[in-house]
Amino acid sequence: MNFKKVNLSLCFLLPVLVVMTYFVFRGFAPFGSSSILTVDMGQQYVDFFAYFRNTLLHDPSGLFYSFQKALGGDMFGTWSYYLMSPFNLLLLLVKQSEIPSMLGIITILKYGFAGLSFGCLLLFAKKRNSLYIPAFATTYALMGWMVANQLNMLWVDAVIFLPLIFLGIIKIWQNQSSLVYVIFLTLMLIDNYYMAYMICLFSILVAAKFALQSPNFKTAINNLWSWIKPTILSLLLSAWILIPTFLSLLTSKANYSNQPVPFKFEYFPLDLLGKFINGSFNFKQMSSGSANIFVASIVVILFVYYFFDSKINSKQRISDAIITGIFVLSMSFMPFDIVWHAFQMPVWYPFRFSFIFSFWMVWLAYNSLLTILETGLNYRRFNFAVAICIFGLIYIGMSLTRFQYLTLPNFLAGILYFTGSWIIILFISRIPSNRIISLATLILVVAESGFNYFNSLNNITYLGKNEYSFFTSSLQQNSNFLKARDKSLYRVGTTFSRTKNDPLSGQYNGGSIFSSTLEAKTSQFFGNLGQPNGDAYATYTNGTSFTDDLLGMKYYLNQSSIQHEKSIKQISPFIDNNSLKPDLNNFYLMRQSQFMNIFKNPNYLPLGFLNNSSVEINSKNSNPVAFQNEIYQSLSHQSQPLFLPVPINIQKMENIYPVSSLNNTIIRKKKLLNNSKIEILIKTKPDSSYYLTLGPEIPTKQVKISVNGNNLLQFLPFQRTVISNIGNNGSRAKNLRLTIKLKGDDIWLQDFNFYQVDNSRVKSLRNNLAKHPLDIKNWNQNSITGKIFVPKKINELITTIPYSQGWHLKVDNKPVAIKQWANMFIESKIPSGLHTVTFRYIPKGLYLGSLISLLTALSIFLIRIFKLLKKRSTR
Repeated sequence: MNFKKVNLSLCFLLPVLVVMTYFVFRGFAPFGSSSILTVDMGQQYVDFFAYFRNTLLHDPSGLFYSFQKALGGDMFGTWSYYLMSPFNLLLLLVKQSEIPSMLGIITILKYGFAGLSFGCLLLFAKKRNSLYIPAFATTYALMGWMVANQLNMLWVDAVIFLPLIFLGIIKIWQNQSSLVYVIFLTLMLIDNYYMAYMICLFSILVAAKFALQSPNFKTAINNLWSWIKPTILSLLLSAWILIPTFLSLLTSKANYSNQPVPFKFEYFPLDLLGKFINGSFNFKQMSSGSANIFVASIVVILFVYYFFDSKINSKQRISDAIITGIFVLSMSFMPFDIVWHAFQMPVWYPFRFSFIFSFWMVWLAYNSLLTILETGLNYRRFNFAVAICIFGLIYIGMSLTRFQYLTLPNFLAGILYFTGSWIIILFISRIPSNRIISLATLILVVAESGFNYFNSLNNITYLGKNEYSFFTSSLQQNSNFLKARDKSLYRVGTTFSRTKNDPLSGQYNGGSIFSSTLEAKTSQFFGNLGQPNGDAYATYTNGTSFTDDLLGMKYYLNQSSIQHEKSIKQISPFIDNNSLKPDLNNFYLMRQSQFMNIFKNPNYLPLGFLNNSSVEINSKNSNPVAFQNEIYQSLSHQSQPLFLPVPINIQKMENIYPVSSLNNTIIRKKKLLNNSKIEILIKTKPDSSYYLTLGPEIPTKQVKISVNGNNLLQFLPFQRTVISNIGNNGSRAKNLRLTIKLKGDDIWLQDFNFYQVDNSRVKSLRNNLAKHPLDIKNWNQNSITGKIFVPKKINELITTIPYSQGWHLKVDNKPVAIKQWANMFIESKIPSGLHTVTFRYIPKGLYLGSLISLLTALSIFLIRIFKLLKKRSTR
């Protein structure tokens, strides 16, 4: 029997068995009706996976750019951060509705391959084969970080590649080939640059450690150079993705708002000890918890003993202790922490690098075990190490009330596992070659790691498979209905959402996105416009009659009022209604279905049109009404604003101290325990839309607003003032009656203003701009070709295509310069006459990066050929 193959098989199968057992127990797809969709996996990643599948199978033009990303945006950075895992190719084997099932299978496989890669490291680096290898590989694969972050599938591949990259470093320092290191570091850089960055930082620490252990300075420099050369080689081979990704980040994450990093501890370092107890994870730990570093108790004991074992070289132990100290500081001291996160503090999922520390612990613990197997146990030093561990348990017990993620039963179970591990180590030292002892060790480790897996994930709730599938299927049906009848380039708005990434799953050009690679200027523009926005998201939920027309929102999806009982149960509970949208009164009802209605906007503008002058906008205007007025005035060449203040009539104030106005006023109750409300009358005009602005400091949970008996709907949260549509009269005037009910006292009605828009003026502007449209003949996600006739005095091409340096414009096949207006969209001066206009998107840096990678690969090939020829000639 080939025991190497058996042990490596166990390294893969044991983590798979533990995870699969839990999936069956919880009924996760494909084993039941539940799913692994939770938090960002259900609200963000699953839509990216749908986009991944659709792009590779049906629309490859979406590789570089997509109009499904908040009006339009670069997708190269999205691919390099979210979608480059080779495991994602399995999604091509299933229908979109079955993506939750395949994600479950991929998750299981990733656990297996994590165990297998660590098993390969132990087997090939230490040349010793035993059941201890699958034991340590299993606790590595099921470490606390993996359990806490299995929903962040884009990061998990790092746990698979890390042991193989580390193996490559060992081979380099043993004067062997650097091939293993180059292959797996290159693959990691391509797979996910963010996690690769963390592994590279760790590689620097390891390289420095080996250099310090060199016998002299010259040898240390030579050894460092032996590591630096293949590192540079990996960077060059992956330049095709790294360079355009870096340039993309300069327009997105690099521009996100960041506060100065405080020089302080985030946690008392000893508080990390609580995370070594099984089940030390819950929902609150996702947003602001301490590092998830759980590993089996035997690893903890052997890891501590490693630093006291005199049989291990003292210089090696000191350098390893320094690396350990850096990790401990990084998991508690904020300035160290931020370095690992590329100098940007993470939003949710803190200490994302802590999987490297768990790897480090398991690796050193295994080295400690091998020393015990080969030379025996120093009982005095071992007892001292155990005493330190017992002190840690006492500290945890005394802090149990502070560690809200820990329960007393789990703590007691942790003590039992610790005791069992202590006894096992003593047996190992006395009977080092006994297979029964190694089997018992394997069983104990698998049991403890599995127990932690079950306990930790039982604290999390998950989305049902059908909660995703039913909604996206309905969304796709309506999207396909539009595509079959309208081949032009247009955008689709919605009054509801399951996630901000619905356009990616529904495969339509929408106005919302939730992505870490969102361009900062796009988010800023949405905020200026009065739409909810943030560093990583933008949502088009508060469109006005003006912005709907300007941005080419040709269609709107609205929740149907004729839902059947089945659709109410299957879909309605899982979506958010974001707007009353009375402006739909100006639209035509195009289709009614079981869940969604489609409305058509008769006044939408094409994505390109002519104007007789450049659009001059103050893109830093923080007032959405002023910002929209400024755009209108610049396009229409009128001085009169579009949004006009509306006088209100406060008809009744109940249990409230009198106020003369509502805007920026603090409303106080007379009797705190009694209900209070304000009733307002707004007299309206025909053919007008009405809007209410709401400041971000209004406590939405304590203020309830209704309009003519209908509760005002608003996407939450919003960080800046938003514009909410509260009325549209069409050809008949109908007064608006608002009721404001207050739950709390001292309510600040920030930016609480009412405005009227004369829609005849909006229509007039639209008709003027549409006289000279860009007639789009062909388009895909990264290319637009159209015809346009340019009169002599109207030669400024204005588009609502988001500006990027990746866009290139040609007029009659000749390059033409582009600029941006409102710090958002493309604008260009076109000569008079009839022209063919072509926009094409190529990610900035793609050609340069591809050339570097190609020349590097070619050089490697030629050098290899030259060495082979030289070797043959010397024979």
